[in-house]
Amino acid sequence: MTIGSKLSATQIALVASLGVSEIEVFRQLKVAIFSTGDELQTIDQPLAAGKIYDNLSSG
Repeated sequence: MTIGSKLSATQIALVASLGVSEIEVFRQLKVAIFSTGDELQTIDQPLAAGKIYDNLSSG
């Protein structure tokens, strides 16, 4: 096992069979990005005065 790898049931059983009762683990982060604001405009429209393209939601 290497740092950063996901643990399977088999690997957890292996660690337990070695007499290790605790290991330090971290849950994988889930991240979301929201773009909001009246100045945002979709990229399929001509850019109006005072507006910027919403480049975060184009994917």
